[in-house]
Amino acid sequence: EILNGMSDSLKKYCKLEHVRTDVPSDREKFGTFGIRGLPQLVVVDGNRKELFRFSAGVQESKTILEKIRTSK
Repeated sequence: EILNGMSDSLKKYCKLEHVRTDVPSDREKFGTFGIRGLPQLVVVDGNRKELFRFSAGVQESKTILEKIRTSK
């Protein structure tokens, strides 16, 4: 919900992709990125290389946006 509320701010920095546990085609991504706890935010570049992640748990929108801004 936090990311959905930030979607306009995030558009200029990244593409938001939700990965769901109940969608069979998404399950592979959990293993690929080593996701063990939810919620988890993993930021990857265009080549799917991980740039950073926030551990399982909720983060404030300003913390997420600042990290994304400075990762470029």
